[in-house]
Amino acid sequence: MKPRVAAYCFDTSVFVDPWRRYFPKATFPSLWERMAALLRSGAVLASESVYADIKRKPDDLHAWVKEHALGIFRADDEAVQREMKKILRIHPKLVSLSHGHSDPFVIAHAVLTGTTVVTQERHRSLVKPKIPDVCRALGVPCIAPLDLMAAEHWSF
Repeated sequence: MKPRVAAYCFDTSVFVDPWRRYFPKATFPSLWERMAALLRSGAVLASESVYADIKRKPDDLHAWVKEHALGIFRADDEAVQREMKKILRIHPKLVSLSHGHSDPFVIAHAVLTGTTVVTQERHRSLVKPKIPDVCRALGVPCIAPLDLMAAEHWSF
């Protein structure tokens, strides 16, 4: 089978929120089997800063990501850092002490690769922006995990 071209750029919340809050692997194993298959297919990429967020808590999610997803993480290289700095010049409030520092890297990777951001975050406003707000302002496609499941024709 020919690998797919990356279509999605995952935020940390795509892993953390479903695993720890909504769809634990013990209760929803088929969801996580499909997620693993999607990750193996080449359709997903993520910033190395997303992996750094996940490994801060060495739990069963971290172990699952190490087993199934290490191949998706891309370096936050010079091109990504330049794009991230452009994003933060326009939207400096995207990063705060209480907010994820991987967010501008996620958006920068999506801009540079033409992928759709997938995040559990919800729209707020550009006063206190979240990923969907900045994506909307920049014209970057952004969807929720449920939209990803629909786009991939998953049913349970």
